[in-house]
Amino acid sequence: MSKRRKSFNPRKQASSIAKFALKNLAIASVPGQGPCHIIDLKNNRTQRQISRQTYDLFNENRYRWTVLIAVFGIDHLGQYYMKSEELVSQEEYFQLDMFQIRTDKHKSLISRFNQSQLLSVGWIATPYDKIWDEEEAFQVLEGIGALNFIKDDTNQLYAA
Repeated sequence: MSKRRKSFNPRKQASSIAKFALKNLAIASVPGQGPCHIIDLKNNRTQRQISRQTYDLFNENRYRWTVLIAVFGIDHLGQYYMKSEELVSQEEYFQLDMFQIRTDKHKSLISRFNQSQLLSVGWIATPYDKIWDEEEAFQVLEGIGALNFIKDDTNQLYAA
């Protein structure tokens, strides 16, 4: 009696390796504060330089993304606050395909935000299922510059 072996699928193997390599990583961005950052969620460290290999892992494979979009504001007492929504993809998408979905949802969230208190926006995406704690998300986005803006008397924003 011969043993039946599963056929080798190189794409499936590459996908499994990529998912394992990105297990504790997230992509985060605050427009106006430079390019995207890679965040190591295990030890809350931001990687300033993204290696080509990590970049390729995020962009060349499909994942079920969890994206937290956030809008930051400053109230009349000078206290910072955040309103956010979490998007969970039901299908696997390339990172680039999530761009339009994320942008549309972000615009909707901004339109419902008090415009006189609007300070900045940001997002965090993980290529796996993650339930975001708002405090954790606030700290991650603050760490990459979400609150590094100044608002003058005429409601104009400037990067600090």
